[in-house]
Amino acid sequence: MNHIIPINNEIAAILPIYTASGNSTQLLLTNGEEISSPLKAATIIRRLAYRQTIDLLALKAKAAQITQSTIWQPLVLAPDLVLVPLKTRNPKISGDATGGYINFPHIVSIKSIEKSTRLHLTGNHFVTSLWKLTTVQMHLRQAHLFLLNEAFTKDRTQLLQDKLLCMWLENPSNNFAELLRIYAMNRI
Repeated sequence: MNHIIPINNEIAAILPIYTASGNSTQLLLTNGEEISSPLKAATIIRRLAYRQTIDLLALKAKAAQITQSTIWQPLVLAPDLVLVPLKTRNPKISGDATGGYINFPHIVSIKSIEKSTRLHLTGNHFVTSLWKLTTVQMHLRQAHLFLLNEAFTKDRTQLLQDKLLCMWLENPSNNFAELLRIYAMNRI
């Protein structure tokens, strides 16, 4: 069975979920839709990397080198597909994936809720990370660090070094998607 994966800029999040049929993946789209896939999140990530002609192992090794972290690395697959890993569920069975991926450009805001963090994404989706706000912010900073060191294109480097991104990182309550739109209107 061929499972179609949406184009990069339509993906807001890739989350492991439990369904009646077992372990599955939910794709949250920027238009507000949700797609359930029987594929595991790791399989979808591999297919996205393949689609971009990226060696996923090499990308993870580079991310580990840049972020000084050996696990939970951000995955920069394209300028519009920057996947930030976050713990989104507790496993029911040992070996089940606990981490989902949020597409960095589609984070609208983040908010601390007790011992977890709630992320508002494009498409009016809300995702809860089981990590505290400080841990989520650390992973967002690591994604930003990787982006600044990764120069797939000259445009990407210019975009990522722009003051708007820095403004959002300093105050994550800013609407990142809106900042990117403002940036695009002024720079393109």
